[in-house]
Amino acid sequence: MLDLISEYFHTLFREHPEYGGIGLVLIGGVLLFCSIKAYEHMYDQTGRPVFNMAWIRNTFGIKVAKFLNICFSILFILIGIGFYLAYKK
Repeated sequence: MLDLISEYFHTLFREHPEYGGIGLVLIGGVLLFCSIKAYEHMYDQTGRPVFNMAWIRNTFGIKVAKFLNICFSILFILIGIGFYLAYKK
């Protein structure tokens, strides 16, 4: 079953590579929404203790961490739009 799903998506993205850009735009949109709302899962405390969003929030404050999350989200959206336009037939 997993092989069928994997093969389906592999074929889909090979035939329509612009869908990868649409996926990045959707991920960026969700991240942007969660960043603006400042959901707690955006500042997860798991993982390494240095140079993650929780560390940035604890060191520089919530406003800096929120600003960086919004910048990363917009970057995902712009890269997705670039991929879509580059691979659109």
